[in-house]
Parts: sequence; C-alpha cells; structure tokens
Amino acid sequence: MGLSHKKIPVLDAFRFFASVLVVLVHYEVIFGESVVYGTFATTAVSWFFIVSGFILSYTYPSLDSLQDYRRFYLHRIIRIYPVYFLAVVVSSLFVSLNYLAIGDEFFSEVNRPFELIHDLPEQKEAAFFTLATLRHLVFAQSVGSVETFKLVFNGPLWSIVLEIYFYLAFPLLLLMIKPLNTMTRIIVAFIMGYLLQLLLIQVNLPEAESYDVINLNVPVYTNPFIRGIEFIFGMLLYKVFTFWDLQKIVGRSNWTPTILTVLLYVIVVIYVHDNIPYQYSSFFLVVPFVTIMIYALL
Repeated sequence: MGLSHKKIPVLDAFRFFASVLVVLVHYEVIFGESVVYGTFATTAVSWFFIVSGFILSYTYPSLDSLQDYRRFYLHRIIRIYPVYFLAVVVSSLFVSLNYLAIGDEFFSEVNRPFELIHDLPEQKEAAFFTLATLRHLVFAQSVGSVETFKLVFNGPLWSIVLEIYFYLAFPLLLLMIKPLNTMTRIIVAFIMGYLLQLLLIQVNLPEAESYDVINLNVPVYTNPFIRGIEFIFGMLLYKVFTFWDLQKIVGRSNWTPTILTVLLYVIVVIYVHDNIPYQYSSFFLVVPFVTIMIYALL
C-alpha cells in the first residue's frame, strides 16, 4: 500500500489554484460575464485529472491482494458517492421541476444553451427527467446516444463521472505501467501519450467550420479516453517521484518553484491562446503541466 500518507503541500496549492479558475469559468457560463482570459480555466481541469492520477498512485502504489482491492474501491465509494448523490438529487429536482413549470424558457433564464441545440427530445416529459436522473445516479450519463444527458442537470458532474471510470480502471492501469521502471521508459511513455491524445482529438473533431466550447464539449472536452491520458500522466508522474528520496520531499513546502510554475503556466497560456487553434489549446498544456509539476515537487 502507500509509502506514506503525509500530505504534499504543493499539491494543495495546485488544486486551490485550479479550483479557483474552474469556479470562475462556470461563473462565465452562468452569468455571461468574461472573467478568465483564454484557456486558463479549461486547462485547469487537466490539473485535476493529473493530480488525481498522482495522488491515487501515491496512496495505492500497488494492489496486491483481494483485501487491497476491496479497501481501494470501498474508500472511493465512501469518499465520492454520498456527496455525488446529493448533488444529483438537488440539481435534478431544480432543473426538472422548473422546466416542467415554465418549459424551454427555463434554459434561457439560467443561460444554458446546451439543451436547446443538441439532440434532445422537443417535449421533455417527467419520464425523461426520471431516466436522466437514474443515469446520473449510476454514472451512466456519459454513455448513450443522447449526448447531452451529462449536461442536463449539473454540468460539472461529468468530471466526477470520468474520475469514477478512471478509478474502475486503476488496478489495470497499475499493471500496464509497472514495466516503466526507468526514466527513459517514462519519458517515452509521456511522449507517446501526448501524441496519442492529439490523435484522439483529431479523430473526434466534429465537422464544423470553426470550433468552440459548444461543439467540442462532448466529443473532445469531456471524452473519457482523451481525459484518461491525463490521469495516466499523473500516474507516470508518481513513477518519476519515486526516483527521489520520498521522506525528504513529502511534507515540505517549497513555494519558490511553485510560484515559478504558476508564472510559467500563465506565460504558456497566453502564448497558446494567441497561437494554437482552439480545438487543441485546452490540451496543448498537458505535457508542460506534467513537467512543471515535477519541478515544483522537488
């Protein structure tokens, strides 16, 4: 099991910084006021998936017995599902009751265009919302022909659902990366993962004259395979982490490289916003994320 359960302070700083950006971008979606420049907030989601892969590997570097598997999955369920269940129930009641009361006008009132322009039934009866709620509760809203089921009630829940998928796959992923026991192999894996992610983006791009958050949201931005590579990057980052003296690194606060990391991130985002096509800009920073996180951890 884990070598140590001490916190790594710099990771809390990363998560706080990323969470602020995500809150700001959802403020933009709800209120229509731009408060975040370029792709700052959309790339912040990548931080969460990478950090998640790292922390899970740090806590569970190996699963060697049936008891380990049981403990791992039980902890994941206890940690996530109660709050997730509450979020689904509250948001589904809010959306369904208001829609059934005032119709499509409700979506305009809350500035949610997704439901109006994608392939959803014109008449959304109570049974539609019941089915959607059940799909949410079993983490199945990201699977199916009705693409925007995942956005009907509580848009940000898509990231939690993907986390669940990654948790289910985590034991298998541990076995897959186990042979990566040298720095050279890990670097090669990073490069191959980056190229694979770019390929998956290209393959999943919809037919459109231009790309934006609306037409890329389902096929690219919330794609579990594209996002799964970021989770694996976090697991690879832990492999790098193990090459150093963990007892000296864990628990210390090294804020200078953290500040430099954030400044570098700002510079790269500004460059990407002006020079990289939108369909790639949200993901172009993933490898730099990994690189600068390694630097900040040391």
